Amino acid sequence: MVALRVRAIRELTIRDDTASCFNRGYFEEFIVEELARANRLKAPMSLIFFDMDNLKEVNTRLGHAMGSRTLLEVSGRVRGKIRKFDKLFRFGGDEFCIVLPETEWHGATEVAERVRETIAGRPFLMATRGAQGAQPMTASFGIA
Repeated sequence: MVALRVRAIRELTIRDDTASCFNRGYFEEFIVEELARANRLKAPMSLIFFDMDNLKEVNTRLGHAMGSRTLLEVSGRVRGKIRKFDKLFRFGGDEFCIVLPETEWHGATEVAERVRETIAGRPFLMATRGAQGAQPMTASFGIA
């Protein structure tokens, strides 16, 4: 019983409650371990950073609650395009990072393109605001 509580508390400390993915604090802890593992195994590792281009506009026009819903949708779409052992982090306000263990740069480029397509491919907030209130979104990407 105590172990379950400890696990639940740990989960609360590493999750971003708005976007339902890992938070920056956990990123800073995780990346040190993952880099050490990659070096030890001589395995490649890639990072994808992306920034939502027009989230500020959503926050301004529709309010922060709709901006938060958009972040949650972004997270859900992205998690559907990465492997189970890849990790998605909310890095800042509208910035995210995906850690891709055992992935060369060309594989990261393919993942980034899939993520870009899933973000730009259909409008956000359809479930909440209907077709009339749907918000097109784009993101800018960097790969390391």
